[in-house]
Amino acid sequence: MRSGQWVVIPFGIVLLLIIIGTASAATITVDDDGGADYTSIQAAVNNSTDGDIILVYPGAYNENVDVDKQLNITSKDGASVTKVVAASEDEHVFDVTADGVTISGFSVSGAGYCKAGIYLQSCSSNILTNNNMENNYYGIYLHYSSNNMLTNNKVANNDDKGIWLDHSDNNALTDNTAINNNDIGIFLSSSDNNMLENNNVENNAIESIRLFSSSNNKLINNTAADNNCGISLSSSDNNVLTDNTAANNNGYGVELYHSSDNTLTNNNITNNGCTGIKMGSSSNNLIYNNFFNNLDNAELDGINTNNIWNTIKTAGTNIAGGPNLGGNYWAKPDGKGFSQTCTDSDGDGISDSLYVLDGNNTDYLPLTDIKTSEDQSSGNVITVDDSGCANYISIQAAINAASPGNTILVYPGTYTENVDVNKELIIKSYSGNPDNTIVKAASSNDYVFYLNADNITINGFTITGADVDGIRAGEYRGSSGTSNNNTLINNLITGNDYGVSLSYSSANVLDNNSISGNNISIYLGLYSGNNILNNNRVSDGIYLEMSSNNILSNNRVAADDYNYAGILLEFDSSDNTLCNNTILDNNHGIVLDASDYNRLDNNTIINSSVHGIFLDGSYENKLDKNTITNSSSSGIVIYDSTYNMLENNTVSSNGDGIYFNLFSHNNTLTNNIVSDNGDGISLEFHSNDNELIGNTLSNNNRGIYLSDSVDNMIFNNLLNNTINVEFDIGSNRDPNNIWNTELTESPNIVGGPYIGGNYWAKPDGTGFSQTCTDSDGDGICDSAYDLDGNNTDYLPLTEITAPEKKISSSGGGDGFGEATIREPENTIDNATMSAQNDGKLMSVESIEYSEEGEVETIDETAEEGSGTIPGFGVLLAIGALLIVYIIHRKKDQ
Repeated sequence: MRSGQWVVIPFGIVLLLIIIGTASAATITVDDDGGADYTSIQAAVNNSTDGDIILVYPGAYNENVDVDKQLNITSKDGASVTKVVAASEDEHVFDVTADGVTISGFSVSGAGYCKAGIYLQSCSSNILTNNNMENNYYGIYLHYSSNNMLTNNKVANNDDKGIWLDHSDNNALTDNTAINNNDIGIFLSSSDNNMLENNNVENNAIESIRLFSSSNNKLINNTAADNNCGISLSSSDNNVLTDNTAANNNGYGVELYHSSDNTLTNNNITNNGCTGIKMGSSSNNLIYNNFFNNLDNAELDGINTNNIWNTIKTAGTNIAGGPNLGGNYWAKPDGKGFSQTCTDSDGDGISDSLYVLDGNNTDYLPLTDIKTSEDQSSGNVITVDDSGCANYISIQAAINAASPGNTILVYPGTYTENVDVNKELIIKSYSGNPDNTIVKAASSNDYVFYLNADNITINGFTITGADVDGIRAGEYRGSSGTSNNNTLINNLITGNDYGVSLSYSSANVLDNNSISGNNISIYLGLYSGNNILNNNRVSDGIYLEMSSNNILSNNRVAADDYNYAGILLEFDSSDNTLCNNTILDNNHGIVLDASDYNRLDNNTIINSSVHGIFLDGSYENKLDKNTITNSSSSGIVIYDSTYNMLENNTVSSNGDGIYFNLFSHNNTLTNNIVSDNGDGISLEFHSNDNELIGNTLSNNNRGIYLSDSVDNMIFNNLLNNTINVEFDIGSNRDPNNIWNTELTESPNIVGGPYIGGNYWAKPDGTGFSQTCTDSDGDGICDSAYDLDGNNTDYLPLTEITAPEKKISSSGGGDGFGEATIREPENTIDNATMSAQNDGKLMSVESIEYSEEGEVETIDETAEEGSGTIPGFGVLLAIGALLIVYIIHRKKDQ
């Protein structure tokens, strides 16, 4: 067993103790027909001592067995003839609360609702082996039980879970069969460092194996087949899944949901009904050398970032039989999967092109079938070498001679030419290193590469020397030609006017390119949509013009010189997604100009010389979880823009924080953190009907500034600035801004029970909300907050400060100190009690109030020892002292 050393130490200790103990252990026999020491297993347990062996003869034992001693309970002739059926279905059949117990060779059934055939409670080092657990609610259930071994058990036809580990660590489950259970075959909840190996888990109603909030487990060589779904990891990190089979399940083969830092290798995930691997908001997982063969191999929901789908190319037999480890094998049952149809020009078992799952997830070294020598010599690969040692000395000559679908393999050298690609081809450098395979424009007035067909790959070149575009796809010299589904990967594009330009060109992938030293790095224009730009390093901006439904993710845009914007969307560039980009040292970080319905998520924008994010005439965009710092002017500007949503952004250390201007109305700001700016949020020049809810504005020169802006709804914000709100003197201080909502029972921004107005603080502690009176303790100040005579917060928030009541002993003898009761929690402070003359310590047990709120009675309970009440100091009691106090309040508030 490969897992032996991973769990062998605790089991080795147990076995050693058992061996040492057997020299003096008694063997007690049980036979339901008589003729043995006892006719019931429970009677034998009751009359045994630690270390005894209870040998059970064939029969039917109608009982519930409580095992509270270290015993070896073993059937003589196995589970097929030794049956234990619950006498009461309301109890576990075997209820084990001792360490070092062995239960072996029984058929166990009859446990009813929420009861198990074998139940381990808070015990360790037990061995469950060769048992048949059928027709229970749970088959085997471990609760807070660790370092146990479950091996060669059959767990079938149970009403709920077959095997359940709850808060149970360091267990080994090997060679078990879990089939036909009405929920999950094997379920781990809040259970870590377990080993699941060689288990067969089939035909379960929900899932084969599920891990919930369980980490650092190993799943090795398990079969998860013909279930509703296969193997699921939910909120579970740092697990290893290797050599498992997840096949023929109705839903997914493997699921990762909010689960990170897991490793999946060498798994066969095939013929699953919905998808091979399903991922939901899961990041930093390593997934390689797996065999996928499903109608849909991958389904990715939410934001799944920093997953790695390949290891470095390494010599060694991969899961498809090739000579190198790399990524995964992506097949489909109809034979048209990526790995079944891709090109492998050098026969290394690695595809010549990458496999893009989505904008955040790419297999850079997908596996493929090894081509035969006949395949390799069939003319599908054309070689180019400028030294004359290949089929052609120029890339253009090779293209002219190629057929669609061929691969052109270019050896290191400098190729001075302008290349027109008018057919489906893969053009890649032999070395994969752009530094030694250079394509330089022969005519600077023409493109280095012009793409005028679909499904073209350009991989691994330095592309330079054009006064126009380094790579151009679509619309050539005034024509409206299209070029779609192209892949540009691992290129260095420098010294051109535009690095890459796409016009009337859609569904392209630009991945892992370095594009710098051009006037503009990437241009998407004239209806170029559904493109993916991922993981590119850019110094001269990414511009979109009339381009929609593109994904820009994980790009780094760091300006070497003046850029108008790191990323610019203009002229109706809509429905684009910008996520996880880093934008440094540009004039503006991101600009949306007359561009609607875009989504900006998790971008980081630093050191913009003007604005971090600038929306101009743009509607219904969503900005979520972006970080904007050190912009010289404003972090975010909303200019003549409406119905935008800003949520969960961090805007700090800019000239100003968030700035609205010129008829910017009906925008919503929620849960943003705006700190250390000039003005936190400014609304100017008819910026009306906006909502500011749940924002935190702190350490700004002014929290909120309003000028000629009315009917804004501003409530449940936390303001902690020297000047929290200021109005432009010339704006007539219109009173129509609303500073509170109706009193609503719901947690507010400072933790109080009601939403009302805003929390008005100052860094020196003198803010209105910090000093107001709240006589009824509802978290709302007793008085309104008049901002300027025209603007009033009628329900300003305050933090709940519990009133105090002093009490003292009412009859427990001398030696008690004074205690403080703090409302409304009724917690006890300063309740240090000293021992009485008779050695008793009296604790406060209950308190009752009069109608006026005065302490009326105090009941006390004597306990041995001396010290302080637990929770309010170091317990000085001698031995184990438990003081329980319950506080009852009778007070009319």
